[in-house]
Amino acid sequence: MNYTSNKSCNNTPQLRNFCAETELLFYKGSDYFNNLLLGIEHAEISIELESYIFRYDSVGQRFVDALIAARGRGVAVRVLIDGIGSAEDGQLITSLLSSKGIDSRIYHPLPWQINHYRWAIKQGSLIGRLLFFVKAINQRDHRKLCIVDNNTLWTGSLNICRQHLSVADGGEGWRDFGIRISDKRVAEAKITFESIWQSKTRLFAKKKLRLIFSNLSPFTRRRKYRFITRKMEHAQHRIWITNAYFAPSSTFINSIKKACRRGVEVRLLVPSRSDVFLFRSLTASYYRELILAGVSISEFPTTFLHAKALIIDDFYLLGSTNFNHRSFLHDLELDVTLSSKKSKTSLEKQFIADCNKATKITTTQLEKLGWAAYIAWLPRLLRYWL
Repeated sequence: MNYTSNKSCNNTPQLRNFCAETELLFYKGSDYFNNLLLGIEHAEISIELESYIFRYDSVGQRFVDALIAARGRGVAVRVLIDGIGSAEDGQLITSLLSSKGIDSRIYHPLPWQINHYRWAIKQGSLIGRLLFFVKAINQRDHRKLCIVDNNTLWTGSLNICRQHLSVADGGEGWRDFGIRISDKRVAEAKITFESIWQSKTRLFAKKKLRLIFSNLSPFTRRRKYRFITRKMEHAQHRIWITNAYFAPSSTFINSIKKACRRGVEVRLLVPSRSDVFLFRSLTASYYRELILAGVSISEFPTTFLHAKALIIDDFYLLGSTNFNHRSFLHDLELDVTLSSKKSKTSLEKQFIADCNKATKITTTQLEKLGWAAYIAWLPRLLRYWL
């Protein structure tokens, strides 16, 4: 497959520049959305869009209109959204898209949202749906991706909603990472999409970890988790973590502490506030032992840090995975490795810039918390579900 042969790239200077790089990072929601919409607007063959949250707000409406316009040009369009993440506008969006000939599906709808089940990945009787929901209630499709014409992939931590826009643009200024890719990683991402679309995720279990990291079966979940922890255990110079929801297992924490004892620089960047009740307190419950082990912890101020990225020596990973029980045990996730030196350098600089804006947490600050530091341990009782 020729990943750079999209003939539309030759039409205008804007599109020639659009197709010039096989790997391009985005740090602003507006830049990512505009670039992705440009890709959708010039799609010629197919579009696969998958998003945990898809809202019919100022951003979502633009995407609905662009997808409908693409279908009107004869482009084959498939859209997959999550039953909980997109519960608010899921029925409206899938109705609009389906009425225009777009194949739309909802991953694990809530059982009482009966109208959503006509678009469910898993079909069957009402009793069968209820039994399936009980079994799969805690598994969500947390992935975010769009594949255009089988040659370009957009992914990262951005949902289709206005929260990722700046406050000036009507959003909430969420801090995220996005990436556009045009190489062999697109084909690997397409395999994972097809597996979920056909509800045959176990067929992907024997695929080797290459440049795309997903977790579509218990086997691939364990393998992905072991891969990351072993990377930490063998780190020689640095472990830099940016994560929105940090509440890992004891194995993960021990890998970090062992790295510190070997003299590895470990830096953790987390949000100073969260959109999930109790989550900041849950993350704070790890601070003391990590700081005493030698980890540098910083909290990103003002806006919500929703990004997820990991740098271990010369290994760079970004995507949708949080360092918590939900991502590693329950949800479907997608992460990609960076390949170009330009992208790696850019991600390094952004991490440093974000840390420079952040507030470093010290043992003195922890002492000031007093009894509140002990209360922070209570959310750990719920971390399996958070």
